[in-house]
Amino acid sequence: MSRDSIPPLVSRPLQITAEALPLAETVWEVCCLGTDPIVSTPPMTLDFTATTVSGSTGCNGFSGPLTQDGATLRLGPLAAGRRVCTREAYDLERRFLDLLARVEQAEIVDDGTTLVLRDGAGIALITAVRP
Repeated sequence: MSRDSIPPLVSRPLQITAEALPLAETVWEVCCLGTDPIVSTPPMTLDFTATTVSGSTGCNGFSGPLTQDGATLRLGPLAAGRRVCTREAYDLERRFLDLLARVEQAEIVDDGTTLVLRDGAGIALITAVRP
């Protein structure tokens, strides 16, 4: 396949509004924290509504408010369960929740199959896919 035949990446900012709810009301499975691919059993997940975010860290459930101020997205404060996890699962959970607290932008790419959560500088913090 030549470079000229590769279709461009299609992206648009994610606005959590009534019009975007069909995209938002999906359970997204986290596949990368930063640039690091992750494998979590059970999977880390994200689920958005117009005013909340919830999901699984792979060990515990979490939830919290979602607010938007123009193009800026804020998640949290987040509350998470306190189930006992392995050290590895706990470390991954901490990293995931810390990254969620830094999210300021969200974008849907790859024709709606991939969600990228970014910080204020546009750096990808969390990437998730439709299962």
